Amino acid sequence: MYYPPSCSRPPAKVPAGMVLVHNSVAARGATTRQGTRGFRFYFIAPHDRLTVCNCGWAPAVTHYRVSRSAN
Repeated sequence: MYYPPSCSRPPAKVPAGMVLVHNSVAARGATTRQGTRGFRFYFIAPHDRLTVCNCGWAPAVTHYRVSRSAN
């Protein structure tokens, strides 16, 4: 897992072999910064519990959230 430093916009690129994920804290638009109201985003290796997120936080990059289902 790799946490990018604080920045004013979502990352423009995702490192090879990784995906962009954010936690369950709702982003307040594309300018939500790392740590704002507990919002965190990070890069991890892909796995089967990830769901494509359509929240609008990073419209230029496909990003994910971790599925909370117990299945």
